[in-house]
Amino acid sequence: MKRYVFAIAAACIMICLAILAYWDVYRPRVGPVGNGPDDAAVLRVLILRLIYPAGLLVVGIIGLLRYKKKRS
Repeated sequence: MKRYVFAIAAACIMICLAILAYWDVYRPRVGPVGNGPDDAAVLRVLILRLIYPAGLLVVGIIGLLRYKKKRS
């Protein structure tokens, strides 16, 4: 059970870090106007950073449900 709880917690932390990194990209910075981030590249990186934690979250939830079902 510890494994599944750890997977869920790790997935939540990784999702929060991906969202924080996405927010950090669009914060205003000092510099010339027009040197903004490439939106397509930023979105592609965000999606790639969210795929693994989403899968880990699903595996953790399914494992936790199977564990609870087996225990009862």
